[in-house]
Amino acid sequence: MGEAIALDGGYYWVGNSHLTEKLICNPYLLVDGDEAVLFDPGSALDAKEVIASVASVLPLEKVRHVVLHHQDPDLAAALPYMEAAGMTFAIVTHWRTWSLLRFYGISSPGYLVDEHGYTLRLESGRTLQFIPTPYLHFPGAIATYDRQTKFLLSSDLFGAFSERWSLFADEGYMEAMKRFHEHYMPSNEILRPTMELISCLDLAAILPQHGSIIRGNIPSYIDALKNLECGLALDSGLRGEKTKPDYRALGEEVARLRELNEQLQKTANQMNEAQLRDATTGLFDETFFREFIDEQASLRFYAEGVEDDVLAVFGIDEGIARIEYQYGPKEVEAILKGVARILQNSKVPTQSVFRLHGTTFALWMPRMIFHEAVELCEQIRTSVEASKSFIEQVTISAGLVAVAEIRSYILDPAEAGTALAETGIRRLRIARKRGGNTVCTSSEVGNESQDKARILVVDDNQIHAGVLKTFLENNDYKVSIALDGGQAQSMLAEEGFDLIISELMVPKVDGFMLKDSLAAKSGTKDIPFILLSHRKNESSVQRAYGQGVDHYLKKPYLMAELLGIVHNLIGGGL
Repeated sequence: MGEAIALDGGYYWVGNSHLTEKLICNPYLLVDGDEAVLFDPGSALDAKEVIASVASVLPLEKVRHVVLHHQDPDLAAALPYMEAAGMTFAIVTHWRTWSLLRFYGISSPGYLVDEHGYTLRLESGRTLQFIPTPYLHFPGAIATYDRQTKFLLSSDLFGAFSERWSLFADEGYMEAMKRFHEHYMPSNEILRPTMELISCLDLAAILPQHGSIIRGNIPSYIDALKNLECGLALDSGLRGEKTKPDYRALGEEVARLRELNEQLQKTANQMNEAQLRDATTGLFDETFFREFIDEQASLRFYAEGVEDDVLAVFGIDEGIARIEYQYGPKEVEAILKGVARILQNSKVPTQSVFRLHGTTFALWMPRMIFHEAVELCEQIRTSVEASKSFIEQVTISAGLVAVAEIRSYILDPAEAGTALAETGIRRLRIARKRGGNTVCTSSEVGNESQDKARILVVDDNQIHAGVLKTFLENNDYKVSIALDGGQAQSMLAEEGFDLIISELMVPKVDGFMLKDSLAAKSGTKDIPFILLSHRKNESSVQRAYGQGVDHYLKKPYLMAELLGIVHNLIGGGL
């Protein structure tokens, strides 16, 4: 009782070898220097033996983290017993799992992987990467990849039913694994994409929560699950005989459940359309993009090989404000829809398109050789330029960046998504300043000012406007001044700006009216807007934020505070 089995790379199997309902639970312990990580500690039935096994390897207080790949009792119910034994640790898991763990009556703090770039960095510098495996078989399920050992701790994936158990997979394990997945996994449609992701990993071993460790011929096991039809009913003896549901026997109950499911699906689709998609183009919006790119960039941060993961940020070149002024907002909407359509028609199914703010789009191209990504973007650029569907000729520019590139200056995968997006936007600015209708793949420019974000300051107080201009230009922004709201409208019709900072009480067109005029036009409605004023009361605040003003600062304000707001809205100047 309580004997650990040493594996490679600091890992130990610390489980209970007794079968329960043809299943065995496999807790694993990673010892890394002066700290340890315990993975899926097991059920209440296993708790005493698992604690003893861990204690046979190192003092219990050395266990700093417990990774839970999901919340089922066969892997999580041992937690209260471990707390009672005096162990103190943080629980590393997905937020969906964390929301259910409190029902075990535990008090340990949580470390949510989705808030930390899907990584955990140990004191030694060793990094564990977490891979989302949604609905396999829980919405918040994850797996762990240790790049140092090339081990995949796969949770329920690659598990198996066992008539007799061995620590390592034998010749009969493949069929046992298939039977387990047929029984527990919802469908091949959900299982296949995860297997395709796992097939990209460099793997020395797969350590599942149930069943046996897979050390040899790993691609064959991945391929078997990639092509497995699952979600089928198995007989009570678990002999692997597939039986098709008799819908005629189920009759009205099945029909009722189908109708309910269709209604729920319809409601879910409507909510997604309203909350996640841009109303003009139908593409996923910037809010969704930010979450998407944070997750994807962190997951791909350590990927190796010839293929890379590339982000392209596209922007319609100068002239959109003039087109709107001359032809009206409907023509601008038609241009946005047309560019979106060309992007959608040019991509392959594994790629994703988003509409960001204003006339900016993003294209995510995973597992693609960089020069082929550049060629695709050039094709998109020329397709837009040659299109006869617009009221007059439209051109676009693009900034490209690869995940492999940002690894040279970003150490934390949690920061990878932000760095990727900011670099893409920066290179789009360079492309536009070079005259537009071009694709930029480098941040190196001959003149720094070409790459600076452009800010329009609207203020009739020339002294205050000048001070603000000097301050922002000293922080690597390019600043123009309009002395009244009318002049601001004219400048916006001729030039593109990344941000507007406006005094409320300016001549001709005040700050509120200026914001209203911008909101009425597709080309300018998404430009971030900061309002400044000595006047700030409840009614003015309500009106400002009701109009979509991003920040409302009362004079006098701290320059450092304003700079922080500017940086958060449009990023750094360079």
